[in-house]
Amino acid sequence: MYPTAEEPNAARDQTLSLTARWLLISNLVVATLLATLSLLALQSSHRANSAKAQDAAESIAVALSQTLAAELRRIDMALLTVRASMARKPVAVDELRTLLDDQLVLVPWADSLRVTDAAGIVRHGRAVGPGANIDLSDRDFFHRAQSGVKDELIVSGPVFARISQTWVLVLARRLQQPDGTFAGVIYANVSTDAFRQRFAEVDIGATGAISLRTASRQLVARHAPSISEPPAIGSTKVSRDLEAALLANPHAGFYVTPTALDGIERMSSYRAVEDYPLMVLVGLSTADYFAAWRKQAWQIAVLFAAAVLIMFGASLIVLRSRRHENASALELANQGLRNRALLRAASDGVQVLDRNGRVQEVSDSFAAMLSRDRSDLIGQHVSGWDTHFPADEINRWLAELPMGEARRFKSTYRRGDGVTLDVEVQALAIRVNAQELVYCSVRDITERKRLTQKLLMANEELNDLYENAPCAYYSLDANGVIVRMNQVGLRWIGCSRDEVVGRATPSDFLDAAGQAQFRSLFPRFVKEGRVDNVEFDLVPRRGERRRVRMSAVAVYDADGHFARTRSVMHDVTALQLAEQVRLKSAELEAENRHLREVSRVKRAFLSNVSHEMRTPLNAVIGFAELLRSGAIGAGTPKFDQYLNQVKVSGSKLLTLIDSVLQVAQAESGRLETNAEHTSIRHVIDNVLSVFDVEARGKKIAIESSVDSQASFAFVDPLRLEQSLSSYLSNAVKFTASGGHVMVRARALPDRTLRLEVQDSGIGIRPADIPRLFSDFQQLSEGNTKQYDGLGIGLALTKRIIESQGGSVSVSSEPGRGSVFGLELPRVLAEPFEA
Repeated sequence: MYPTAEEPNAARDQTLSLTARWLLISNLVVATLLATLSLLALQSSHRANSAKAQDAAESIAVALSQTLAAELRRIDMALLTVRASMARKPVAVDELRTLLDDQLVLVPWADSLRVTDAAGIVRHGRAVGPGANIDLSDRDFFHRAQSGVKDELIVSGPVFARISQTWVLVLARRLQQPDGTFAGVIYANVSTDAFRQRFAEVDIGATGAISLRTASRQLVARHAPSISEPPAIGSTKVSRDLEAALLANPHAGFYVTPTALDGIERMSSYRAVEDYPLMVLVGLSTADYFAAWRKQAWQIAVLFAAAVLIMFGASLIVLRSRRHENASALELANQGLRNRALLRAASDGVQVLDRNGRVQEVSDSFAAMLSRDRSDLIGQHVSGWDTHFPADEINRWLAELPMGEARRFKSTYRRGDGVTLDVEVQALAIRVNAQELVYCSVRDITERKRLTQKLLMANEELNDLYENAPCAYYSLDANGVIVRMNQVGLRWIGCSRDEVVGRATPSDFLDAAGQAQFRSLFPRFVKEGRVDNVEFDLVPRRGERRRVRMSAVAVYDADGHFARTRSVMHDVTALQLAEQVRLKSAELEAENRHLREVSRVKRAFLSNVSHEMRTPLNAVIGFAELLRSGAIGAGTPKFDQYLNQVKVSGSKLLTLIDSVLQVAQAESGRLETNAEHTSIRHVIDNVLSVFDVEARGKKIAIESSVDSQASFAFVDPLRLEQSLSSYLSNAVKFTASGGHVMVRARALPDRTLRLEVQDSGIGIRPADIPRLFSDFQQLSEGNTKQYDGLGIGLALTKRIIESQGGSVSVSSEPGRGSVFGLELPRVLAEPFEA
C-alpha cells in the first residue's frame, strides 16, 4: 500500500528510503541479469555461427573433393579406354586422333589428351602438328611412368605446359609393348583455370577462399573473390596451423587462422581428394560470417543500455511520482521479458510456437529467411509456410512433444516470394511463466541438398557407365574368385550377381581348354601384375556361347600385396566370324586366281604344242608325199636328203611327245630314277656332243670343268643328262652368235654335287625368274613368242632333281647372261675300282 499524504513525514521518508533501496537493488539485479543474459545469448550465437561456418566449410570441402575425385576418375577412364584400344590392335594415326578427340568430349575438365613415344616426344593429340617436336622426357610424370612397375594413375604438377603455354595438372598412364617394355605415355592436361572456374561457382562470401593443393602443399588453383591477382601456382606457402592440422590428420580437418597468402583470418576446412594426392581447402572469412553476429551484439548492447536507462529512469519517475509506481513496474517487467526474448535470437532462424502451432516470437534472421516482415509472422500458424506437413499433423506432433526433449527433422518452407527452401529444424519444448512453448531453430540446407543431389547424380552416371559399358568389367581376389562384376558381364555368363560374387571363378564359365589356360595364366598374373588380349571361349550357364578377349591389371594394397584385379572383357565373336569369312574369301579368291592361271597356261600350252607339232608333221607329210609320187628317184642325192628330213622331223616330233609324257609321269608321281655309280665327266661330254653342231653353227664356244672331288656320283645318269641338256639347250638357244657357255661340276659340303651352266645370253628380268620352273610357262608367248619350245624343259628338270632330294636355282642379269644350277645332296662318291 502506498503512503498517503496524511502519513507522517518520517513514515513517508522511511517508505521512500526503503523504496529507493529496493529500486536500487532491483535495478542492479535486473541489470546484472540482463548483462548475463546478453553475454549468454552472444556466446550461444557466436558458437552457433562458428558451428554453421564449420558445417558450411566442411560441406563445401566434401562436395568439392568428391566432385574432383569423380571428374579425375572420368579422365582416368578416358586414358584407360584409349590405352586399351591401342593395346588391343595397332591403331592408325587418324583413327587414334579420332579416338582421342572422342574421349576428350567425354571429359570436359581436360584441356587435352595426348600420347608420347618411348623417347618422350609428343606424337598424337590436339595442337600436335606434323613435324612438331615437343619433348617431355624431362617431365616428372614421364620419368615415373618410364621407371614405374605398377600400372597406376600418375598425378603430376602443377607444371607449365609447353604446348598450351598454361599451368596444368597432368594425369598420365604408362604405355607398354606386348612384352612389357616401355612404349610411351598417354596423358591428360587439366588447366588450373578449370579448377578455379569450378571453385568460382561456389558461394563463399566476399572474402572467402577455395584452394587446391597437392600432397606436397603445392598450390594448383585458388579462388578468392577479394584478391584480384592470382597467387603463384606451385607455391608451398601455408600457415603453421594448417601444417599442424595436417600432421594430426592428413585426410580432413578444421582450423581458424590468418591465411598465409593474403593475411585474412578464415575458418578453414580441408579434405583430401579420395585416391588422389590432392586436397581441397575451403576458408570462410570470419569477417563475413560474424558480421551479422557483430550487428546483433551492437543491437543487444543498445537494447541493454536502453533497458538500463529505462530502469533507472523509471526508478526516478517512481521516486518522483508514487502514483505511477505500479504502471512503471509493470512496463519495466514487460520490457525485460521482450528484451530477454530478443536476446535469445541467433544467426539461425528462430521461431517460438505454442502448443497449437501459433507463432509467439520470431528472430529477424527467420523473417529474412522467409522474405517476410516479422510482424506478419506473429500469431500465424506454422502451416502457412510449412509445405511438407499438413496442419493437423503439425498440431498433433506439437501436442505430443515431451517437455525438455529436443528433436531434429527436415521440412520444406515457402518464402513470401513463392520460392521453396529445404530446411533442417531442431525443436525443444520449454515452459516460460507457466506457458508451454516450442523453441524451433531453423537452418536453410537448400544449397547443401543441391550439392548432395549433384554428387548423387554424378555417382549414378559413373555407376551407369560401369554397369552398362559395351564390355564386361570384373575383379578377382587373390584366389581367383569373382568379387565384382558389372551387369554386362552377368548377362554374358547368364547368372545373377548373388550366384557369382564371392562364389564363382572365371573357370566356371570356360571350356576345358580355357580352364587349363586360366589355371596356368592366373598365378603368373598375380606375380607379374598384368595380362593383355587373352582370348577365351565363354560358356554361360544360360545364353549363347561367345568368344571374348580379356585384359587385366593387378591392384596392390599399401603394403604391396596383391589385393584384386581390374579386368575387362570384350566380345570378339563377331570379329572372329568376320576374320574367318575374310580368310575363307581370300582362300577362295586365291584358288580362283590359281585356276584361272592354270587354265590360261594350259590353253597357251595346247596352242604351243599344236604349233610345235604341226611343223614337223607338215615336213614328214610333205616329204613323204614327194617321195611317194616318184618325182624324186630312189638313190639320188635329193632322195636321200628328203628321206633324212623325214627322219629328223619324226625324231623332233617324238622328242616333243616324250617330253609331254614325262611331265605327265612327274605330275602323277610315277617319275622313276635308277641311281648308279656315274662319271660326271662322261655325262657332261655326252651332253656337249649333242649340242656341238648347233653351237658351232652359231659360233658359240662351250667349255667345261669338273672338280676332282666331283668326278663321280651315285645318280641316275640318264636323268642327269636330261636335266643338263635342258639347261644347255636354253643356254645355246638364248646366246647370240660369238657368245660362250661354261659347264661346271663342283663339290659342296655334305657330299653335295652342284652342276652349273653359265651363258652370256640375253639374261632374264628379275620379275620373270619365278615363272621359269613352272609347267608350260614361256617368257615369250602368243604373238610375242620369239623362240621355239613347249616351256616344259625347266619344269621337268625341277621335278627330276627334286624327286631325288635336290634343288634347282637360277641367277641372271638382263643383257649379261644367266647361271642355271642344280644340287644333289649326299651323292658324291669315290672313283669306281674294277
